[in-house]
Amino acid sequence: MKPGMGIHRIAYIAIPEISPISGMGRIAWEWRAALARRGIDLVDFAGPCRHQNRHLAALRIWAAARRAASGVYDAFLVHEPLAWTIGGERRPSIIFSHGVESRGREAFKQMLGRDGETIKSRCINRVLAGPIRRAFQKSRLFLTSNSEDCTYLTDKYGLAGNQLFLFRNGVDPMPWTESRAGIPRPVRILFAGTWIGRKGIVTLVAAATRLRSEGVAVQWCLAGTGVAAEAVRQHFPAHLREAIEVIPRFAREEEANLLLQSDLFVLPSFFEGQPLALLQAMEAGCAVIASDTCGQRDILQHNENGWLFPPGDVAALVRLIRQACENATLRRQIGAAAHASMAHRRWPAVADEVAGKIVAAVDASRCPPGSGENCQA
Repeated sequence: MKPGMGIHRIAYIAIPEISPISGMGRIAWEWRAALARRGIDLVDFAGPCRHQNRHLAALRIWAAARRAASGVYDAFLVHEPLAWTIGGERRPSIIFSHGVESRGREAFKQMLGRDGETIKSRCINRVLAGPIRRAFQKSRLFLTSNSEDCTYLTDKYGLAGNQLFLFRNGVDPMPWTESRAGIPRPVRILFAGTWIGRKGIVTLVAAATRLRSEGVAVQWCLAGTGVAAEAVRQHFPAHLREAIEVIPRFAREEEANLLLQSDLFVLPSFFEGQPLALLQAMEAGCAVIASDTCGQRDILQHNENGWLFPPGDVAALVRLIRQACENATLRRQIGAAAHASMAHRRWPAVADEVAGKIVAAVDASRCPPGSGENCQA
């Protein structure tokens, strides 16, 4: 029997909906398309349960999973913070992560000396720690977004290597020329991400301030902040604000224009999964500077297709930005190498890799122990 024969419906469980708008939703959108090409329907199971409060949404998802009729779904594809909601299900579970949350909390605390959690969230996380551990260990497959998470899941939760798959995110092809004609001067630097502490915004503000004090003239574009422009500008000294453009939200079709008008892309995050914004900036031929952690470390080779700096190291970030500003030829070379490294990351291809792993995991769950290649699931 061909792989995937008899697999019809898989339940997708996550708080963000399957949509090309958000980062996580965009990834699921591509996975659903790849599964559909195999005749499998990825059903947005959590849709009716969503609520502004994520903990209440999780409880509603858990209740819905308890009520789910036997045989309706062939498997569950669940975001790792919600893994506990399907812990009692008999159907095989595939867990995916865009940065393991418990590792993110540990990394944030290590970097900043605090975990950034409310007392309520801390208590809830402690209660759920056991059920999440059991769900991880019971899963048929764990899809991880970076190699640091793979190591963490093995060390902390005891997951076996054959239970883990490091998936690749993809890019949309973009019109790119090495000359990047029409770029405004002075050098334009793009930050694309939510304006939150985890994204390294304190590092970014400090670097921008120091660059101005050293006489390095740049223009900043802060896009997709999710925060009103004036509120973002308040983080910067008054004398810097005229050089800062803030775009709280932008449509997917506007992304190409933002990238093609920028010389540099900067991502100073303390913790990430495998950032779509970084990949798309590389596809656009931007020279990129990112913190040396998480998915950035998997994607970038320092001084080859981008630059890496220690998270939180303002001096190192300033030094790299200054170097890129002063050497347009080097900037274009790095951008060209970044673009070339995205050649095999088109969405249909990378999403099909994930779909294949999901199908294989569900098929394997149907095989009795010791059946091996003779299994006719």
